[in-house]
Amino acid sequence: MSISQTLQNYWAGMAAYNRCHPPTFTSQWQAFKSEASEFIRPLAEIRKMF
Repeated sequence: MSISQTLQNYWAGMAAYNRCHPPTFTSQWQAFKSEASEFIRPLAEIRKMF
């Protein structure tokens, strides 16, 4: 999958999330934490290897 397609899928997913969850501070904070954990978790696994 190309980077362009990946970004389009990501944006479509975020739009769907926003339609289901009104953009309140709490919902946006939860979405941010969820997205951040998707990036942090693999980095933590790589760090364990060294």
